[in-house]
Amino acid sequence: MLHTLLALIAFISIILIIVGIHELGHFIAAKLCKIKVLRFSLGFGKPLYRFQSKHGTEYVIAAIPLGGYVKLSDDAFNQSPLYQRFFVMIAGSLSNLIFSFLAFWLVLSIGITYVKPIVGAVVPGSLAQQAGLKKGEEIIAIDNRPTAHWAAIAMALISHYGEAGTRTVSTRLVKENQPQIHQVNIDLRQWKLNALRPDPLGSLGIVPSTHHVLQQLRYPPLNAWRPAWEQLTTFVAFNLTVAYKMVTGVISWQSLGGPLTIFKSAILAAGQGVIVYINFLGLLGASIALINLLPIPGLDGAQIVYILIEAIRRRPLSAAVQVLLFRLGIIVLSLVMIQALLNDLLRLT
Repeated sequence: MLHTLLALIAFISIILIIVGIHELGHFIAAKLCKIKVLRFSLGFGKPLYRFQSKHGTEYVIAAIPLGGYVKLSDDAFNQSPLYQRFFVMIAGSLSNLIFSFLAFWLVLSIGITYVKPIVGAVVPGSLAQQAGLKKGEEIIAIDNRPTAHWAAIAMALISHYGEAGTRTVSTRLVKENQPQIHQVNIDLRQWKLNALRPDPLGSLGIVPSTHHVLQQLRYPPLNAWRPAWEQLTTFVAFNLTVAYKMVTGVISWQSLGGPLTIFKSAILAAGQGVIVYINFLGLLGASIALINLLPIPGLDGAQIVYILIEAIRRRPLSAAVQVLLFRLGIIVLSLVMIQALLNDLLRLT
């Protein structure tokens, strides 16, 4: 019972932190542009606590802690210059990305421990064996990009899923205290992922070693910004690539994770300590930033597109068109959420 309660608290706190930072970005941008903010709410539904400032903004903590929103004065927003409206709409995702960068910077300054990506076994007849990968080797790079941990290897490989050609895998094997470096080329043309339970390593025939050798990634605080920036840009590029592959049908929509996946990941991160928890917050914050920038009506990205269209046409889209697009967007978002939830439920079976 206590474990379940702590897990629920960890999940809700992650949602509130990420959503709160996103909405705070909109809020600060609106204040800077002198656009009246009617309400800043953490959570949805019935207000549990509310406070109204002397400037007329109502601050609310609501009963359902699974999101939040900033309600602006429509008249003040619509009458503001285009650049101010653009700034207000993009500020939510920018604040998430800034938070993610700072989270990675903090984590790498303090130090985070990873399991070294050492191959425990290679499945006979697999693509990994055909390439010449051997038990005991540590994978140190994919296409000359360093891979400090298994997650970096999985991201590097999935980014090339469905593409023709080979990927160069650099490995290191220590014998008699002498490291031996060599490269193998894995042909990904025959690589197939399980749609519902994608396992990039297992599907290639790579079994991680069960004898975990730990390593710590740590940088001087003044130097940690560079690897933090690299981690953020790599993760953003990976998400954009995966999104494109899903839209084009290369990666199945069955691989999409929903709220149960986030819940499970949040519990796992919280159970591994504060540093891993902060790192997970950074990863989730960057993901939420990108999702909100998608040009789907109902998300910030659609409002940004409307503003850009207005800048080009010299007049806004009609209210009727925006209402129609909003309804279509809600349908699309609902279908995606249903698919993600179904995927989560199927993975439980």
